[in-house]
Amino acid sequence: MPPNHTPPQLFLIDGYALIYRAFFAMISRPLRTAKGENTSAAWGVVNFLLRLREKYRPDYVAWINDAGTSFREERYPEYKSTREKLDNELQADFDRSVQRIGQLLEAFGIPLIAIPGYEADDVIGTLATAGAERGLQIVIVSGDKDFYQLVAPRVALLNPGRGGPAAVDETWVDEGNASARLGVAPRQVVDFLALVGDASDNIPGVKGIGEKGAQKLLAEFGDLETLLARAGEVTAKRAREALLGQADSARLSRELVTIKCDVPVELDAGALIPHDPDREAVIRLLTELEFYSLARKLTGQGSGAPVEQSVVVAAAAADEGEPSLDLGDGSLATLTEDEGESSFSAESWLTLSDLTGPSVATVTVLDDPADLPAMVE
Repeated sequence: MPPNHTPPQLFLIDGYALIYRAFFAMISRPLRTAKGENTSAAWGVVNFLLRLREKYRPDYVAWINDAGTSFREERYPEYKSTREKLDNELQADFDRSVQRIGQLLEAFGIPLIAIPGYEADDVIGTLATAGAERGLQIVIVSGDKDFYQLVAPRVALLNPGRGGPAAVDETWVDEGNASARLGVAPRQVVDFLALVGDASDNIPGVKGIGEKGAQKLLAEFGDLETLLARAGEVTAKRAREALLGQADSARLSRELVTIKCDVPVELDAGALIPHDPDREAVIRLLTELEFYSLARKLTGQGSGAPVEQSVVVAAAAADEGEPSLDLGDGSLATLTEDEGESSFSAESWLTLSDLTGPSVATVTVLDDPADLPAMVE
């Protein structure tokens, strides 16, 4: 079968970024089945997978998950240590959600990759580098700014947008706009992050230097090592003293934010061709999750089947007069009428963003996605 794009496109999905965004988007009012199963994350992933196939039609695709403890925890035990832990009930909900998503990925024919001892970032970096070298166009699906360091002629980033009253267009980042968006060139991203740190991952950076200051310093000195070697020449007293006193912290932070591109994983493009969905398995899962409107669309049925209302209509959207859903984070998502029932607009909350919630869950590679475990550090 000929590719859908020239050059062929390989989509690499930062799996837990999407799962966490979907799970926590409605944390105050989660979607639940009649039996009480939390389906917020599953709903987000299902809609994302449908959009991925219908809108982007990737030639190759892989869903990448973290697996186990990475070198970053070994190098810096405080890495991500400030993230809030889930209580027992939420942990159980999250673990079950990860298992469900493993089942959904298998049913939709999406390959899942998790390499023990490595974060998804490093696996994605390795596959992206290998794919670009083979002439593929790489699309990394994530809102994590760390991935800006990988932007190159054949590597772009996709952060899906959202609709509703506070609509945000999806964002493509490539060599043409990466520098403008982050304020530094892709080759300087690692040094920029080493200076400013990352509170969500508890990466210290250099205290006293913010984003504007880091941008100015890198524009003047070019890179971190040159800056540290010439720290005494920095005119701003606060920045100069910070650099002179925190050089070790800057170098450690640089090590932690650098995405490894040498993970022991081979790029087998043939294994990443998306399979046709297992229609029977997809419909069975959608029915179990009580996503009745989606199941009816796939079966071609009308609106006669009963539909469980798992969402709570909060208020009419201010300008559009449409019902909306309170996402629990101060934003509202539009609910649209579809086949006589309220259906959640997929575009309304599938934005991937930097996560500041609990630590990333970890999984190991298993043959049966139904057995996929999740464990929040």
